Amino acid sequence: MNCLIGCLNKKKTRTQKDRFVGSVNNANNAVRYFHKDQNTVYFKYTDCPKLYHIATEKETQLHENSVPIFWQVIDSCCIMLHKLAKAAGGRLVKLKTDCVVIENGCDVHCSPGVGNYL
Repeated sequence: MNCLIGCLNKKKTRTQKDRFVGSVNNANNAVRYFHKDQNTVYFKYTDCPKLYHIATEKETQLHENSVPIFWQVIDSCCIMLHKLAKAAGGRLVKLKTDCVVIENGCDVHCSPGVGNYL
């Protein structure tokens, strides 16, 4: 459940491209070429072997995201937690993501399947 929640509701993506060249002229041309697209350009030089490393990072805003399905997943989790708390009885102490803490409750029969606790 937690890994699914982390994938939803993304608002931007980040891409990185790397290029290795052997001459200063090619490195300068690559930096100019990459910089014109409003990218962030990183430039490194390695001595052995003699290479110029040009890395670009670009962040793009996403216009479409998964907010509706995100809230549906959260709501269904809350409903399942509520059912679990009612089945356990007692006093509800704490709710956290996929865990219910109950005081003076009864044992709840759990099956080996996912989400089958009743």
